[in-house]
This record gives sequence, C-alpha cells and structure tokens, in this order.
Amino acid sequence: MRGTRMVWVCALIAVACQSGRGTKASVDPRMAQPKVELQLNFDRTQPESMPSGFTALAGAWSVVEDPTAPSKSRAFASTAPDAKLPCNLALLDDVRVAEVELTVKLRAVSGEEEQGGGLVWRAKDAKNFYLARWNPREKNLRLFEVIDGEKRQLATDSVRVEPGWHELRITAKGEQMRVYLDGRAYLQAKDASFLEPGKVGLWTRADARTYFDDLEIKSRAK
Repeated sequence: MRGTRMVWVCALIAVACQSGRGTKASVDPRMAQPKVELQLNFDRTQPESMPSGFTALAGAWSVVEDPTAPSKSRAFASTAPDAKLPCNLALLDDVRVAEVELTVKLRAVSGEEEQGGGLVWRAKDAKNFYLARWNPREKNLRLFEVIDGEKRQLATDSVRVEPGWHELRITAKGEQMRVYLDGRAYLQAKDASFLEPGKVGLWTRADARTYFDDLEIKSRAK
C-alpha cells in the first residue's frame, strides 16, 4: 500500500516460535486468526492527494504539508470542512475489524462552529459506526454510536489540554469500549449495536479543520 507500512503477523507463526525446545506446536488453522498491524504516516503521499486505501465518504480530504507533524512533514486532513454537512468522514477501504485498538495523533487547526475530530470503527457505512471524538473548543471527549446518521452519546468527560498534537486511542473488545487521550483513560462504555467487523477511519464535524498523523491499527482480523 502506497504511503503505508503494513505488517501481517500470523498467530500460527507466533505459537510455533514459542515452542523453542524442539517440540512441534499443533494448531488448528481454523483457529489461527492473524493479527493485523497497520501503520500510516502519510509521508509518501503527495500533498493535495488522497492516500492510497482511503475513500472520502463525506467532505473533502487530502494530504497536506505540516512541518509540525509527528511523522514529518505531512499529515492527512479534512481540507474543506463544510458546516452544512453532518460530518466529514474518510474510511479505509480494505480493513474490516471488530476486536481493535486504534491510535491516531491529531491537531485541531481551526473551526468556528466545531473543532477537533476523532476515530471511527466497526463502520457499516457512512451513517452507522462507533465514534470517539475530541473537541478542544468544547473542552470535552465523547464516545458515540451513530445509527442511521443520528448520534447517541455513550460517555463524556471534560478535557483541558494545550494546543498542538495529541494522541487519541480507543480499544474495543466485544461490547466493551475505552477511550484515551494522551495516554490517560477518560471514557468507558458497554454497547452491542455494532459487534461485527467493520471499517475504520477518521472523522470531523461541520467546519472543523483537523490534521491527523500516525494512524495505527491493531486487531484480530476476521
């Protein structure tokens, strides 16, 4: 995948490597679910282009130059946020996961109505998914389920941080979900609306202009 590093680590190989005393590991191949590890830093994609593997389902997205980006010197951005749209959404095309840990660095650049953005997972389409979003203008972090385009809040907490880049991370295992900002656990919730594997991606709302970098995905693939 252009502009990315994709590493597939097979659980079967891991078991075999751990049997280092000459014994042979017996693993049912139907039970060996490979672990997906995907890291994206967008540095090999030309500015004003869409990174390979992503599709913008709402709003305008592209890679931009940003010398402050954690992986210098480019980031992925909602470049033309539209206050008339319910959201700006970009999803990865070929990654479908359920048990997942997602991490991304993000920087709120501007926005009069909205600021910040977040992570999407278990997305069925552009109107059905889970969302964790950080809004520095409102000084909060929130977890939502989005069903038929309507958001329902699952958890919220106040967050006050300095301007600049911050790390947003979520973990989802079955019905359990947790949300972290800069390594601190803020939110947790239990919900069963979306349990099947779905797509992952990035989200902003209304006129929020936000830069993203260093997207990481760790999951049991299905």
